Amino acid sequence: MPRALRDYIAAADRKCDHSIEPACEYNVKSYFETADRDCDAAKPRACYGLAQMYRKGDSIDVDPARAVELHEKGCAQGDAESCFVREP
Repeated sequence: MPRALRDYIAAADRKCDHSIEPACEYNVKSYFETADRDCDAAKPRACYGLAQMYRKGDSIDVDPARAVELHEKGCAQGDAESCFVREP
């Protein structure tokens, strides 16, 4: 699981543990929308995180072609790790 998703889940857990969040449910769709928007806004780590999720099938269907596309986008934006994992 990508670090960004682990961090998101950990934050949700903390909110639930302290009764800050009434629903206490993980909103993976919201995470994807935010990460997708951040990737489009030239935040390369968001591209990397999304690519890893598509590559591994974390909470979504595996899509190797989309993963490669996102890794290439992250690489072009300067994320060195994305440059080394572009193969499906």
